[in-house]
Amino acid sequence: MPDRFILLMNHLKQLTKQLNQSPQQKYDKQTSEFYKWEKMLDSDAQKIEKWMADLEKKIDKPK
Repeated sequence: MPDRFILLMNHLKQLTKQLNQSPQQKYDKQTSEFYKWEKMLDSDAQKIEKWMADLEKKIDKPK
């Protein structure tokens, strides 16, 4: 039960922080989060493309 209380208090602190932010601060935070996720997804896509190209070379390679 105390864990739930701590979790609830932490959530309320976070909500209070968000309420005290200006719209510009909220926008900046959301934008930076978006770009962070965009970079991670782009990196993952490049890794998958490389993996697919390597797999295609292995499949096409005559034995």
